[in-house]
Amino acid sequence: MQGILIFDRENPEEEKSFLRACNADTVYSVLWDITQEVWRGYRKHGYSDKRLNDLLEGEHHEAIYEALEILEGKYLEILRERNIDLDCM
Repeated sequence: MQGILIFDRENPEEEKSFLRACNADTVYSVLWDITQEVWRGYRKHGYSDKRLNDLLEGEHHEAIYEALEILEGKYLEILRERNIDLDCM
């Protein structure tokens, strides 16, 4: 099976679409890195940034964990709404 994308690169809007298509792998990598480095850290192994770890171990850690859970949920919801499944790409 083959797929071919055709763009009129003289059309400024299609040029933007062409550049987006060319950068799709980079965008995927960025989303994956955000998922692993930003969201996974608070659940699994902590962060390499001492300030974040200090916050997670501080007196308001429960509220911070709750905020992180809410923000991660919103992030994942946005991905789902746009049919982006990072595990199958």
